[in-house]
Amino acid sequence: MLRCGNRILPSRLQSQRSYSTSTPQAQNQRKNPIQNRSVSIERDRTERYSEWKQRLLNLLHESAENMDVGLIERIESLLQSEFTNNQPLHLGILAAYQRCGLKEKQKRFLLEKKLPYETIRIHIASTMKLDVPAAMWFFQQSKQIRIPHPLIWKDIVDMFIDVNQLEHAERFLTLETNELPIPHMKEEDLNNYRIPWGKFIRALGKNGKVEEQLQALEQMRSLGLLPNLIIFNIVLGSLGNHGHVDLMLRVLSDMKTDGPQPDSSTYSAVINVLSTKDEIEKLNEVLTDAMLNIEEPQLELWGIIVQTLVVFKLKVQVESSS
Repeated sequence: MLRCGNRILPSRLQSQRSYSTSTPQAQNQRKNPIQNRSVSIERDRTERYSEWKQRLLNLLHESAENMDVGLIERIESLLQSEFTNNQPLHLGILAAYQRCGLKEKQKRFLLEKKLPYETIRIHIASTMKLDVPAAMWFFQQSKQIRIPHPLIWKDIVDMFIDVNQLEHAERFLTLETNELPIPHMKEEDLNNYRIPWGKFIRALGKNGKVEEQLQALEQMRSLGLLPNLIIFNIVLGSLGNHGHVDLMLRVLSDMKTDGPQPDSSTYSAVINVLSTKDEIEKLNEVLTDAMLNIEEPQLELWGIIVQTLVVFKLKVQVESSS
């Protein structure tokens, strides 16, 4: 029996009490009181940290609304000792200075903190939705820290494409590519900078600007950033879809001469176009060329070749019977 004062506890409560004090969790609490206290302190600290961070973000928003530059600067000073690597607060400082039209303070904060490219990218992307010139100014300032990351290029090109300002996208890519130290860069890094060019060239094709696509290829060559196979395949597909068969075959011929060499995807795209255009003689030449020059064709290409040969044979029979 277990007494509580002058009362005797029922056996059911006794068993519950016995069970609750024998669980692993209860045993750990008795064995490791210091560790449990440390966990509790760390949890409380994390919660207070998040709470203070949110308060500061709210204050930054209010100070920008009220043009209270002094408060923004006081909050910035806190970042010297606390919240030193906190991306949301860094973005809040940049947005507040921008809202107040204080470009020089924005620039100073950027350079002193040497903000990472992720923070720079987010700020540029959010700014471009409201003020494109301000975003481009900030982009130019960020180049004082390091070479712009290709993802930032991609975001800017995407924005110009979304608003159908392809001429601005071309000007941006041309100017920025001209500043790249291409001879000293790895091929893997160069491929990352080719991605925005590919998006721009694809956008030209969607707008039916095939001549501009060919000009973009030449522009890349002149800047030293040679177009890769992906970009050439984009151009070939666009030329074929818009009915420029002769231009498509000329580009294919240039690839075999000057590179990059066509692959299975290249020939698949060209064969598909010629099949739909009833270009039987040209189709036969490309089929022969593909079988001779592709050492290990992908399964997709073999399927297209076999299917096209069957269709081609049927067309010959129809023509001879007539």
